[in-house]
Amino acid sequence: MAPEPCDPRRAQFLRWMTFVPAVVYSMFWVRDEPSRLPGDDLAAQEMIKVRTAERVADCRAAMESRITPGRFPLGAELTVLDLYVSVVSRWTPHRKRFHEVAPRMGELMRRVDALPELTAFWAERFPLVGRYGS
Repeated sequence: MAPEPCDPRRAQFLRWMTFVPAVVYSMFWVRDEPSRLPGDDLAAQEMIKVRTAERVADCRAAMESRITPGRFPLGAELTVLDLYVSVVSRWTPHRKRFHEVAPRMGELMRRVDALPELTAFWAERFPLVGRYGS
């Protein structure tokens, strides 16, 4: 589920497969337990939540500006990158903000969501109901 080494999309694939965990996913380490950095300072914890949400939004906008998508972010074929971005897009600050800063990527994520082979997985593990938005 990745472009072959000789495929011209391979460099972009590796770039984004590194970017998502290093830059986006790492924000959730802080967001999930903001006391890890400032300790018991509740105001600082709240500021961390706000700033990490904005950083995640900035990262999504960066992807949006650097990808010329086809049916999926790297073209016509589904890759593991599409699955990874779709999963991460379901975490706080959820889809509403994703669609605001990266509407083309949001549309691509809707395509991944709609894949029949993933229907049961999404419903069980990452449902888009209530707090997730669509």
